[in-house]
Amino acid sequence: MNRLLSFAAGGLLALGALGAAQASLIGQNIGVSITATGQDDNGFYTINIFNGSVSAASGLDISQAFSRQLTQGGFATPSNVLSGTATVDITASSITVGFSGQAQPFSLDFDFTGIGDPIVSMAVSDTGIISGVNSSTMPSFGTSSVSDMGFTFFGFQTGTNVTQTAALTFRTVNPPGTVPEPASLALLCTALAGLAATRRRRTQASM
Repeated sequence: MNRLLSFAAGGLLALGALGAAQASLIGQNIGVSITATGQDDNGFYTINIFNGSVSAASGLDISQAFSRQLTQGGFATPSNVLSGTATVDITASSITVGFSGQAQPFSLDFDFTGIGDPIVSMAVSDTGIISGVNSSTMPSFGTSSVSDMGFTFFGFQTGTNVTQTAALTFRTVNPPGTVPEPASLALLCTALAGLAATRRRRTQASM
């Protein structure tokens, strides 16, 4: 009897596990847009650093170098070059963006779309932010997107290394009409049938 109860409990746990899977960004194809914007003597400029999709995996998902010779105060010298690397690292439940290199006055923006699991909350943290030198932007999120991650730099700075992380919480939605796995369903049915037979035998024996 106890053994049959154990089988039944195991079957119920297996069925419950169908709707309890943890949401994860790993393995999803996520749209990513990375742009740098600024202004020099020649006017406003935009650098399209990356625009496409990535299949999220362990390790850095994007590491994209970029550079632009700026003209400032009439000079176009090495100290007026904007150059560095924009990075994106996607884990199961977070997105980390970063910039390392030689900064000029400019803004760096990261946007993410096509996230499969509904986002219900987001917590943001930064590293490398120095008051009066640079700042991080305040990102926003929708059910399937994270927008406006990034940084603003106020002047020339070598050796810049900043990151911003958005830790996401998802709402897991069970697909309508979820069908249990055949093995789990068969195990549960067998256990319940055994319980019913045992009860019938006990009832007949007591008559």
